[in-house]
Amino acid sequence: MKTLDEQIADIEKLDELRQRARALQQDAIEALTQKPYLPQPRRRKGEAAKEAWRNNSPRPNWAAPGDDVEKAELLQALTLLKPKEDENKKQWAKSREALITDLKDISYQDCIETEAALDTVPTFRCAQVLQALAKTPGQVLSEAALACFYCLAKELNEIASPAWAGGAGRASHDAIATAFVTGECVRGLLALELALQDTAKAAEMLGKEAARAAQFRSGIELWRGQEDYFRARSLKISLAMLRPRVIIDLSESDLAEGKAKEILDKIEQALRAIPEKLPGLRPAGFVTLPKEKEPSVAKPEDHLADILPYYFAGAAKSIASYALERLVYALRAPVNNTDLEAQGKATAEKLRHGARIVRDLLLPVEQFAEEITPSDILVGGVEGVERRTRHVFQALSKLTHAVILFDEFDSILLDRAKRDPEVIPRTVIEFLTPGMLPKLKALNEASKEQRISYVLATNFVDRLDGAVTRGGRFDDMHGIYPPDVLSRLGRMLDQVKRNKLKTKLENEIHEVTRNRDKETDATRRDELSEKLKHLNDDKKKQDTAQLLRVLMAVNDTKSGPMDKLGKPGSYTAPREPKDLDGTLFGYVLQNAKKKDVAPETEYDSAKQKEVERRDAKAKKEGKPSEPLTEPYWTDWEKIASWDHMFDGQLKRSAGGGASLWSEKAVPEWSVVSDFLKETMQKTAP
Repeated sequence: MKTLDEQIADIEKLDELRQRARALQQDAIEALTQKPYLPQPRRRKGEAAKEAWRNNSPRPNWAAPGDDVEKAELLQALTLLKPKEDENKKQWAKSREALITDLKDISYQDCIETEAALDTVPTFRCAQVLQALAKTPGQVLSEAALACFYCLAKELNEIASPAWAGGAGRASHDAIATAFVTGECVRGLLALELALQDTAKAAEMLGKEAARAAQFRSGIELWRGQEDYFRARSLKISLAMLRPRVIIDLSESDLAEGKAKEILDKIEQALRAIPEKLPGLRPAGFVTLPKEKEPSVAKPEDHLADILPYYFAGAAKSIASYALERLVYALRAPVNNTDLEAQGKATAEKLRHGARIVRDLLLPVEQFAEEITPSDILVGGVEGVERRTRHVFQALSKLTHAVILFDEFDSILLDRAKRDPEVIPRTVIEFLTPGMLPKLKALNEASKEQRISYVLATNFVDRLDGAVTRGGRFDDMHGIYPPDVLSRLGRMLDQVKRNKLKTKLENEIHEVTRNRDKETDATRRDELSEKLKHLNDDKKKQDTAQLLRVLMAVNDTKSGPMDKLGKPGSYTAPREPKDLDGTLFGYVLQNAKKKDVAPETEYDSAKQKEVERRDAKAKKEGKPSEPLTEPYWTDWEKIASWDHMFDGQLKRSAGGGASLWSEKAVPEWSVVSDFLKETMQKTAP
């Protein structure tokens, strides 16, 4: 293992390399922007446009091809980097404007063109253009971007020879599917998805800010000025981070002025301006296929390989057309909310819906990803187990910058000491553990150089072989426990505060307040004010009683399983009144009967089993038993001790044996603060 000084030297070397790479990038962008880039016109523009370009475009050391792929890659470079020199900045702006003007002029016919195009790789062209436009605010949902989206959707869903597999991309209709082109198609769709997701974040943030600006303003002029300044500054910083990937082009004035509602309206206007139909797109189906090869008129003697491509092409067109229709329909859906925060959420939701539609198109590609489980090791039969295991771990050790999760692998890493040495192993799995140890050791060594982290997830840590959990194979062991009392208390208080379901008393207070404010008769107004005073006194008592029930609910759910504690009505604020029936929130808000939550597991019983296991092992080996000093056990013991302390604190606050339901015994917030102080003192290092 390297010393700290050696590691620092490595970090300094890495930082030096990064600075050098950044300097090379800056040199490159300065070179690219020495003169403006004039995009080569497409052949459909005519010879006159081509001649004008030849007369104005010559540039030293700038050679062909000048096609749409080059334009898209250059626009991405100009989006990523900016020059420092003033003259270069002017050329940067001219080049970028010219590229955007050229690329957004791409039509569906340009997307599929091969003979009249500047290149012969239409799918690769579409992938690059979509990547460039999706990273250019204002062009994310242009006709050109949507045409490229349609072409990529069609390509990834078409099943073509010779592989006859879906999810692969070909550079052109006559090419063979390759991982490179497939990867570029995926990057194009992911760039579009990211733009929609980031715009959704911006819309939701803008809605909240617009609502806050409209409703909450300080009455003190000095404070109001400071409040407006900090709010505008905060919005500017947040939008500046999202600015490169939102669907609208945010100007510096938009960011400086911080007009949340105006920017939110711009996003909605951009969505409503999306074209409903793209010129040149025909309905999916077989209507455009050559008559002699339509499946409906195919002859018995026709070869199946001549007919199948047309079936698959028609299906791919249908999928792509449907995806485009769903995307446009989802994004153009009107938002009619008058509430600004609700408007922002509605706009964000339809943008996320659009992102999900884009993501769904990657399913044919994602099906190629494999998950390694014990069944993959056993798939080759008993005689091939060792060879298959070796190949799997060799492949894993070659990965870089990866996180590997071993799931359900505990079955082949079981403790050999628990097996009866007199009994002959009856399954091949029982032979695997000794062979797995050197492979895990080799993976551990490779991880240091390859930047690999690997994790074994198990519910049966006590069954794993001691050599497996030893350092050098798995270096550490961390438990994932039920939420501790501090987490449960904080979560419950937060969700009670966020809860929007009102009690009967709260609704009555709201109604009386509204009637009093509208009342013009002075006598009646005084009567309502007096009634409101009594109702508010009752509300204080209700809040105190609710606090007690919060503490009781937290205390009664120790070691509860997350699949129950995380449900609406438990430690998540309910959305509908029906979620109050028999739940913790029904108990907290309405003092209704709640269902008990059985502990998933308890520390004391688990500890007892582990101590007995270690004692038996130590007795068998003639050694002293090992104490439970691992973080897995010490952390769990701390969590269990917090639960015991909290339970005792509640009982002390109630006066020992006094009933917790006695009004005089209702604990105040001092219970919580005293508990926190005591906990911090006892658990301080």
